[in-house]
Amino acid sequence: MHARGGHILTVNLTSGRIGREKTPKELKADFLGGEGFAVKLFVDRMDPKLDAFDPRNVLVVAPGLLTGLPVPTAGKTAFVSKSPLTGTIAESITGGGIGAQLKAAGYDALVIEGKSYSPSYLMIDDDKVEIRDASSYWGKFTRDAAEAVRNDIGDFVAATIGPGGESLVRYAGIDCEDRQAGRAGLGAVMGSKNLKAIAARGSGDLMVSNAQKLIFLAVNWQGVMEKSNAFVEDTKYGSGEFLGWVNSERGVFPTRNWKQSVFEERGRIDPYYWAPRYGIKNKACLACTKACGKLFVVSEGPYAGTVLDGIEYETLYSLGGQCGNPDIEALAKANELCDLYGIDTISAGVVIGFVMELVERGILSAEEIGVDCRFDNPDAVPRMKGSCGSRRNWGGGPRTTPCTSREWNRPPTTSAV
Repeated sequence: MHARGGHILTVNLTSGRIGREKTPKELKADFLGGEGFAVKLFVDRMDPKLDAFDPRNVLVVAPGLLTGLPVPTAGKTAFVSKSPLTGTIAESITGGGIGAQLKAAGYDALVIEGKSYSPSYLMIDDDKVEIRDASSYWGKFTRDAAEAVRNDIGDFVAATIGPGGESLVRYAGIDCEDRQAGRAGLGAVMGSKNLKAIAARGSGDLMVSNAQKLIFLAVNWQGVMEKSNAFVEDTKYGSGEFLGWVNSERGVFPTRNWKQSVFEERGRIDPYYWAPRYGIKNKACLACTKACGKLFVVSEGPYAGTVLDGIEYETLYSLGGQCGNPDIEALAKANELCDLYGIDTISAGVVIGFVMELVERGILSAEEIGVDCRFDNPDAVPRMKGSCGSRRNWGGGPRTTPCTSREWNRPPTTSAV
């Protein structure tokens, strides 16, 4: 298999130095790609004693071995860094197309070091790599930032952070084409580096040693997958199709901050209810034939205009059962706000459920929070989600100033590879 970019790209946001080296044979043999590459490159370059928000923290982006090829379920890209949430090494995976573009541009992995003196984004266009000003993007929601990048430089795939990452929310994620590397706060790591986006475009071909065999194997396994009941159900109802089984048969569905483990009111958040009503079409990760995502649209009512790619099982429990929320439209709105602010839905829902229990126990009051945050109040979930961005109001204005430090407040000199 030779479906690789062939090089490791290193960018130092502080000095502006941009370097490229051939991917070592030992790395390819021992770690294959994706998370293996990312973890190895991170460990070799990172002092474990450093804080996650230290400019010397390293962020590594690496597409999987088969990313960019017509292989089902293989289109993922790994982000690895030190987590500001856990204080240890962390990975988060996205199904967006950033990894395929990196490979097509010639790179098996991207290593980001340092911190920009002001809001910046990284543009990778084959051999042309530049650190560019992102002042006009700072404060924008993830989708708006990606659209602005494309409007300015063309048909690039952009991985962006939102106000959550800019504000260093410790469970901020990274958005790419409505798919998220949501876990462990790696969006906050980008925010701490004043890095708003990574935009990539590649024109190279991915060559394999035996293309006919690859296609044969992909088609053969596609047939095997299609015979699986899980494949059929996931395609119809998404990754949450087993919610009823977890809730009713196993009795381990997170409910009201785990005060209970069965959510009796789950009927309207079950994909068997909402997928036929709100799912406009199926959506899949890059090159995947198992379309377990749904284009979810709310067309009327108080949450009209809500549009998102989802809703995943983990989000159904965190913004649903965990908060005692039986309203799929309120849940969808909260999910969309998480995506726009660039905040992990799982951690955010767990926090909201915890706050709801504090209110129930009289430890916090609605006046202190600014929202009537209590179990079984669906509207509280999206309103609390808006508060997670940067202000205490639903859809409040985002942070408009970058994270600064006198020690690192010096402009870089940028150069192309």
